Amino acid sequence: MKKYKINLKNKLSLYDLIYKDTLTNLGNYKYFCKEGSKIIEKKDKSPKYIFIIDIEKFRTFNQYYGHEEGKKLIKQLSIKINNIIGNLVKILSRFNNDVFAILLETNENIETIAKKIFKNLRQVEIENKLYNIYPIIGIYKIGLKDDILTALDKALTAHDEIIGDYNTKYKIYDKTNEDNIIEEHKIEEIMESAIQNQEFKIVYQPKIELKTNKVSSCEALVRWYRNGIYISPSKFIPLFEKNRFIIKLDKYIFKQVCKDIKIINEKIKTTYTINFSINISKEHFAYENFIEEYIKIIKQTNVPINIIELEITESASEYKGINLAKIIENLKNKGFKIALDDFGTGYSSLSMLQELNIDTLKIDKSFIDKLETNSIIKYIIEMSKDLNIKTVAEGVEKKEQVEFLKKMGCDMVQGYYYAKPLNLNEFINYMNNLQ
Repeated sequence: MKKYKINLKNKLSLYDLIYKDTLTNLGNYKYFCKEGSKIIEKKDKSPKYIFIIDIEKFRTFNQYYGHEEGKKLIKQLSIKINNIIGNLVKILSRFNNDVFAILLETNENIETIAKKIFKNLRQVEIENKLYNIYPIIGIYKIGLKDDILTALDKALTAHDEIIGDYNTKYKIYDKTNEDNIIEEHKIEEIMESAIQNQEFKIVYQPKIELKTNKVSSCEALVRWYRNGIYISPSKFIPLFEKNRFIIKLDKYIFKQVCKDIKIINEKIKTTYTINFSINISKEHFAYENFIEEYIKIIKQTNVPINIIELEITESASEYKGINLAKIIENLKNKGFKIALDDFGTGYSSLSMLQELNIDTLKIDKSFIDKLETNSIIKYIIEMSKDLNIKTVAEGVEKKEQVEFLKKMGCDMVQGYYYAKPLNLNEFINYMNNLQ
């Protein structure tokens, strides 16, 4: 009898070792696949779904708050998920790090459930500390012909589609998800060689000062041509931000623009100084030495730092664990100008402008396209003036837009009404033809 108990104890320990997650006491990946297969193999017609849930920038959370706090967060997440939809859950498992998988059975509206999960996971309390987090939720409705691995793979495909997308709360799998993932893999296979082969080209779009009608600045934009075929930034920029290749691309562009500035300043005939705006992704902000790396490029190319304006998107303010105000202050102290791009597209309030020491505010094209929202544009411009911040309107294409913005007191405009993005030689000719 005693021997039997010892063997049973050993057997249970072995089971836990194979199928349990030690941190949360939930089942692990092997458990999910084992038990999930049993449920799927019944082939009954009750609707079943797989949810994949993890947290955006969990690695950054660990770096900022520490790994012990990260472990506490994972434990709280497992409890919260169970509390939110425990009555629907057939299996809840933790795969690794912050990745949870749920197999649930329900006739309820699946989007309502997804929204409920998202809303309730946005804040997690740990020992009286409240953390704001951003869940990523991928969903797949299990078909009668699916096995557990196929179903999991499709839920993961939906999940991967929205990594880095702060405007989407969840994603339900459809065939286009899979096509997008395949397209992304194709791009990832060639992105390194694209830099080596100088396939990324820089174009410059003038910014016109409305008071003087002069080109006071220009924005450097990237274009990608592979074997003569144009690849849209909308295809590769979000992907590069997701896989952080954007850091390498940004540095490459910055260095190339600095080289071009020397050529432009030698060849154009203006009697005044032109500023150059260069985009910088929020992905840089997780690395403390990125400012020094940019300063090094400035010194190598011998470009005056005070004519360089770094454009940061509004969404950078949502980057968890990053003190954006401090980063901007550090960049300003080094001599860079700072512009806040795409203002009005995210969730930031106008009060944010008081916290950030920026030089320029770029009003998004979506506002310019709808002149009936002129009260909002007027308010943005007036508040910017009070804070001594210059305003630039993006996507200006019509004369009436220019006249309206001039009347509102906007400082600069940028768009096809004045000029499309121009390559280096086109930009030099454009500038010289203005004289």
